[in-house]
Amino acid sequence: MPTGDERPLIVAAYQRFWTVAATVSRQPPEAWRETLAEVSAEPLLSQLVEGLAEQRAKGLTDYGTVVPRPRLARTEAGQASIVDCQDASRSGTLDIHTGLVESTGNARTPLAAVLERGRDGRWRLTEARYLDGSC
Repeated sequence: MPTGDERPLIVAAYQRFWTVAATVSRQPPEAWRETLAEVSAEPLLSQLVEGLAEQRAKGLTDYGTVVPRPRLARTEAGQASIVDCQDASRSGTLDIHTGLVESTGNARTPLAAVLERGRDGRWRLTEARYLDGSC
């Protein structure tokens, strides 16, 4: 079980994920996996890369930033769960060619995430799913 000293590291790793996620779509596709591997691990890592590729094929890219408001829900032997009520109202997708906004997130978006401690001691997201409703 993570010690009291690890709890801030887990939350910081979760927040760092969103900082990296906000910029990765502006990088060349060949850099996506390496960049995301700093903050995520399988199976989420491949899901993210595939999602970015699908989005790019549709002529879309991400914009803006998500403001996480995480709460550490559970910790045990190298794994932690976070529940978030993030503000995604200043982020979404836009058309690469026109620059027009295609979608915008919500100010109260519920999300559940799992982080695991890697062999290198760093915490990375391995699962993330949006929950129904608002928070």
